[in-house]
Amino acid sequence: MQRMININYQSFGNRGFQLRLRLYQDGETKYITVTRFLKGAIQKRHWNPQKQLFTPSCPFSEENNAILTQFRQKYEEMAINWVGSIAGMLSAIEVKESEIKHGLTISGFIKSVVDELIKRKHADGTLKGTYECYEKLDRRLAEYCKSRDLKYNTILITELTPVFVNDVFDWVTNTKKGKGLSYISPMLHSIVGKAVEAGHVKEEDFAQCKWHKRQRGSVHKTRTLTDEQCRKFVELDPLSICATNSSQLYKDFCIFHFENNLRFV
Repeated sequence: MQRMININYQSFGNRGFQLRLRLYQDGETKYITVTRFLKGAIQKRHWNPQKQLFTPSCPFSEENNAILTQFRQKYEEMAINWVGSIAGMLSAIEVKESEIKHGLTISGFIKSVVDELIKRKHADGTLKGTYECYEKLDRRLAEYCKSRDLKYNTILITELTPVFVNDVFDWVTNTKKGKGLSYISPMLHSIVGKAVEAGHVKEEDFAQCKWHKRQRGSVHKTRTLTDEQCRKFVELDPLSICATNSSQLYKDFCIFHFENNLRFV
């Protein structure tokens, strides 16, 4: 049975302070030097090998410790389910980082949809459709990923899965008491559809997603007047219905709304 990869920091060298990440498994050892990522003039006495951290007296100790924690976490997360050699794992991490650098993330894809909507304008300069809901979806997905200890800005659009989608819905239901599901579901469904069109994901994979559907009767239907009803209202003498000083004012107010395509809220 293959053993878990052992990962820890190790100081080395005789000239000044040098630090590297050591990965060991079944006789295979790999080293990754991290000194170049650190800040300040660090000395050997600043390093605590037992705690694997810099002491408070170290220049930029908090920043440097945060750098070490984040750098090590990347390899520990990969090692959890890794089956194979350390060299193979390092190659996989390199490929992943290249995809993130040059690939399109979920957030990046949503932003491209927003950019495209902003470009579509009527002759008078007004926008065709709305993009605010997509921006709101982007913020909610970032919030969801943070709650799950996921790095949202590194998740590629090709990694969008029905498991991810359904877990987002469960998160909204459990932590937000369902608030926002009515717009998150259709917006996410739209993003999936656009991703399918672009060839990033397959439509059939999302057939079993728990897409939110409005219950019958939950949608408020707005009743509007016909042209004939509007004409009769304009010709109507308000004093014949209510002989008050405000009746004519109310009629004028209603006509103003009719002519400007406004509705009462």
